[in-house]
Order: sequence, then structure tokens, then C-alpha cells
Amino acid sequence: MSSHGPIITLSYHTSPGSYIHIALGEVFTRHKWVVATPIVTIFASLLSASAYTGDIRYLLITFMLMVVIVPGLIALTYFSIALTPDNAFSVLPKHLVIIPQKSITVIYEPITQNDEIIVPHKPLHLDWSTITYWKRSGNHTLACIGQHHLIIPDTALPCSPYTIFPFKSDIEYQ
Repeated sequence: MSSHGPIITLSYHTSPGSYIHIALGEVFTRHKWVVATPIVTIFASLLSASAYTGDIRYLLITFMLMVVIVPGLIALTYFSIALTPDNAFSVLPKHLVIIPQKSITVIYEPITQNDEIIVPHKPLHLDWSTITYWKRSGNHTLACIGQHHLIIPDTALPCSPYTIFPFKSDIEYQ
């Protein structure tokens, strides 16, 4: 496909909901034992105590802890991933110029705010060799560059992502 010239995607932006879904997956992958061990231990012990004693108050404590722990995970995601400057550009409208096996150029599109046209950022040029791995997440392709992810929805691509990006399997290429 590289002999046919560059591939230009449709204009797209990543919705904050899609972005936070991908970011939560990253936080849980990165901190899985730190997050999972206390949660599973607390919930298992409270549920078994409730079953053993027949007291519904243990179930109420379990649900109250869920109300505390889940927002904590979202806050961890927000402060560790979503607030970084690189990732702030993930939700801006953009289109890509992809030259397979060579480079990806991210062209940020102007935004109209208060009748003023704002160009958010100069184009970002990524060499293919700087992408550490390719990953599929739902109907998105993630080009991972260190801690930063370039999120490319399948709907913005003119063809299947499997014809453009070097996946070895549907799960992950590293």
C-alpha cells in the first residue's frame, strides 16, 4: 500500500468518553496489582462475612467502599494520564497523513471559539520507528509512543487498519 502514496484520514476527534475508557485500561494495566489486590481482598472478605453472619450491613459496607474506590480510580487516571500535555492534544480535531512503514503526520485543525479561529498546535511528525507498539482497543487503533497514545478510530480510515498497520495479532504487537 505504500507504493500508492500517502493515506489521508477523515477529520476526527477522540471523544472524552473514548479517551477516558482507553486511559482507564492503561492505568489498570500499569497498576493492576496495586489496584486489584486490595479491592478483591476487601470485597471478598466483606461478602464472606455477610454470608457467614447473615448480616446485611456487611453488604452495605461493600457498596459504600465501591462508591469510594471507583471515583479514586477515575481520579488516579485523570491525574496520571489525562492531564499530561501530550494527551490533551488527543481530543482535539485532527486528521492524519500516513505513509505506511515511514511516518505519520498529525495535522491539528483550526477551532472556532468566540468567532475567533484558533490553530491549536503545529503539525506533529512521527517517524514509524518511534512507535513502540501497535494495539487494538475496540474499534480504535493505538500507536503507542512511550507514555503517549495516538488514537486512530477505524471510521476515520479509508480502509481496514490491518492493511495499514503492522499487527501480528488482534491483541497486540510489540
